[in-house]
Amino acid sequence: MHGNSGKLSQLFTLHPSRARALDCSVLNAASRTLRRVEKTALAHKVSHMAEPVEYKGYVLRAEPYRRGGQWVAKVIIERHDHGSVHFEPVADSPDTLYPTREDAGEASIQFGKALLDSRKGARSG
Repeated sequence: MHGNSGKLSQLFTLHPSRARALDCSVLNAASRTLRRVEKTALAHKVSHMAEPVEYKGYVLRAEPYRRGGQWVAKVIIERHDHGSVHFEPVADSPDTLYPTREDAGEASIQFGKALLDSRKGARSG
């Protein structure tokens, strides 16, 4: 064993310039992997987003979020006004949970409609 320990330590000893090159290649590979994961996550999110709903001159977008193992309703209310867009994210009570993203998405749109119905001066549609 003693005769092999020198060879073994040489195997795991890198010259500093080779160590830097190895660090760079590992970092580049990690960076490529991270970009692939981010693109996949974004594609997954976009594919699960519900279609926007127009209501009383506003655009409602469901964006439920996860809380524990269930979902909370959240709606983005968009108001398009003279070439600009105003966004108002509104979440329902975090105590009201839904078993699926789809259920929470439907509840998000209904929540947004009820909210607009309750406001004075909301545009009629």
